[in-house]
Amino acid sequence: MAIKIFCDGSTRISNKKGTNNEGGFGYVVFDSETNYIIDAYSKQVKNTTNNEMELYALYYAIAHYGTKDEWGCPEIYSDSQYAINCATVWGRKWMANDWRKSDGKPVENQQIIYDIHQLLASGNFHVNINYIKGHSGIIGNELADKLATGTMTAEEVYFSDVKNNIPNMGYFSGRDNWRSECQYKDDPKYWITGIEDGWIYPNKALRNWYKQYKQENSKNDTL
Repeated sequence: MAIKIFCDGSTRISNKKGTNNEGGFGYVVFDSETNYIIDAYSKQVKNTTNNEMELYALYYAIAHYGTKDEWGCPEIYSDSQYAINCATVWGRKWMANDWRKSDGKPVENQQIIYDIHQLLASGNFHVNINYIKGHSGIIGNELADKLATGTMTAEEVYFSDVKNNIPNMGYFSGRDNWRSECQYKDDPKYWITGIEDGWIYPNKALRNWYKQYKQENSKNDTL
């Protein structure tokens, strides 16, 4: 199975020093052939910067999926040229220059950049890293952004694929469209709490079902 991964990082209070910033990162994994969502992950942290979160999103995507033989060579998409350049070009130069930039100033985010390069240099983590323009209507990038900003959980993103073979939520133009395609259309109130701007949100019953589903299938969990 070939896969593609969209990753993103974000901070909600921006300042250059990162003091008291709240941020997060996340990724969404798609089956490249069917475009089904097969996994999602996110984490929220404090005292960080946007660039650091972009780097962590990339690191986690590589670490979790770069070694899976059944995934082939995953295509990773990031809207951060900074993170991509750190992973593919700048990092090697900085390490060779004792972590100093061309202007002599120390490199920021040294540890996570080093960790990414350790993964890639090991020869065990095979990925292709691609740049993608953010907020351009590409669903994978939009979902990764919602994970990074904390406006959606990994559970909600996982259920955003209405074509999956388990109960889910999705993005549609209206309620009737969702009802016509959802396998639980006879009792939609059981699975959702409401629809806002086209997003269908799962209710407590669906969340509990998902937790049980994950526990029962933990042996086959991809993470």
